[in-house]
Amino acid sequence: MSSVEMPAAPTTHPKDALATEDAVTYAGWFACLADPTRVRLLHQVASRPAGITVGELADALDIGQPTVSHHVRKLADVGFVTVNKSRTSTVVTVNPSCCTGLPHAADAVMGVLTSRPCCPDDLPGDITVRPMTDEDWNDVRRIYGEGIATRTATFTTEVPTRESLDAQWLPDHRWVAEIDGTVAGWATLSPTSGRDCYRGVAENSIYVADGMRGRG
Repeated sequence: MSSVEMPAAPTTHPKDALATEDAVTYAGWFACLADPTRVRLLHQVASRPAGITVGELADALDIGQPTVSHHVRKLADVGFVTVNKSRTSTVVTVNPSCCTGLPHAADAVMGVLTSRPCCPDDLPGDITVRPMTDEDWNDVRRIYGEGIATRTATFTTEVPTRESLDAQWLPDHRWVAEIDGTVAGWATLSPTSGRDCYRGVAENSIYVADGMRGRG
């Protein structure tokens, strides 16, 4: 059974974007997590980036150590966790790739990662994309507010302050789209989590101004 690694981006046609090999890998991962105890155990391990002993897992889940060891072996077989000896204890550590690989698998199965052709020919010709500047903040926050008004873009109910957004967004990953010199939308990346296993993982935000949506 395959270990947890990020498969290459789908290269097949969007109508059949999930390759058979990837489907087999993902099925193995999901089958491993078909046992609720295994899911709880993986959660405990992921919550302890420095590692947790089999004994501590047994206490946390209120099950016997032989049962924990059995489930740990199953999780290790597919690459969700690694197992190491520390003196007389067995220490279980989450595989950092699991933190990104497992969500990636769910997104791929649900079609979220279905990619467009490499060279789409239907993009609007009047849009310019450039890095966000300090002069864009008023437009950026206005468009943020228009996104809130849709009630589908975010759980946030008020537009965050400039200072809050500036602290949240990665400095080199802020972009705006312009049409005839007017900011029509923006895109940013923010760190997903401060936990070590999420290092290098970011979540994106994309907002399009009211009246500019639906153009591709």
